[in-house]
Amino acid sequence: MRKLPKEFNKLGERFYQDIDEEISTRPELVNFLLQGLSKQDRQRLKPFLDSIVDPNRCSGEELLRLWHATPTSFYALDSEDLRLLLREIRAKLD
Repeated sequence: MRKLPKEFNKLGERFYQDIDEEISTRPELVNFLLQGLSKQDRQRLKPFLDSIVDPNRCSGEELLRLWHATPTSFYALDSEDLRLLLREIRAKLD
């Protein structure tokens, strides 16, 4: 398995159980998740996200293993939903 950057762990940590009940829209969710990352964190996270949002470079199974290795307490996403969310997060980093 790939080594998780600390920035990806920070992102996962912000994704807690019941977050979907408190934050109703995807853009709000993305913004909330990114609030916990500094500008440097965001820059360091980009190449990692680039490598895992591409299904040719990271299978759905591996993506879920990586996500579940973070300190997240939210596991309700399947691999495709997670990949879409991470793509949206990655797009906001530019």
